[in-house]
Amino acid sequence: MKLIIQPDDGLAPVLKAVRQAKKTIDIVIFRFDRTELEEALEAAVARNVVVRALIAHTNRGGEKTLRKLEMRLLKSGVSVARTADDLPRYHGKMMVVDGALYVFGFNYTKLDIIKSRSFGVMTRDKKLVKEAAALFEADTCRQPYVPSHPRLVVSPETSRVRLSAHQGGRKRPRHRAAGEDDRGHRDATAGGAAPPRPRDGPRRVGRVYRKSEPSQARARRAARGGHHRSGCEDRATNPIGVRV
Repeated sequence: MKLIIQPDDGLAPVLKAVRQAKKTIDIVIFRFDRTELEEALEAAVARNVVVRALIAHTNRGGEKTLRKLEMRLLKSGVSVARTADDLPRYHGKMMVVDGALYVFGFNYTKLDIIKSRSFGVMTRDKKLVKEAAALFEADTCRQPYVPSHPRLVVSPETSRVRLSAHQGGRKRPRHRAAGEDDRGHRDATAGGAAPPRPRDGPRRVGRVYRKSEPSQARARRAARGGHHRSGCEDRATNPIGVRV
């Protein structure tokens, strides 16, 4: 396993992987603004590498940018798929390049790579690579994902069980670990399984939490007969992660 640390390593490890690819590149995108990576993907297509991109159906404030990216990648010969919308968001940042799996905590953006502290991992573990490929196929085809490897942690399917286990087996940890949520975001980390959910739309590697409402505010609302429901409250299912 290799650890990638931002901002120290920059985009170089990602570009190196794409530029050295010989057969296939599967890339999962949530946010993207690195022109050099887009050009590297286009160059890979030109040398007959099969390149597939799975792009989030939405992100906060950047949906139009995602749609424009889809069109540019399609024009360059990349096979493009869009996540479903069954989860509030698909937050994964992952690549499978030939026989290597890359899982990132950072987006393919200048802000995340140059101005933020973040991490990523690369592994050639065949079982983990196979499991990540199965996740990519399920989300690309909008089919249920059924976890089969305990060391690949995928939200929302296995994140709560695995992350709770790391906190001493407590069923209801006092603090949620970064990137772990049970309300419907897709994220992946090398590290658990939960029953598959119906898939109408995109799938995410991660989850989103709604801040708990102060008890006094709840009491006042209840007295008024009011009711509040957050956008992802009904979703049964986020930071990103692959645990190796």
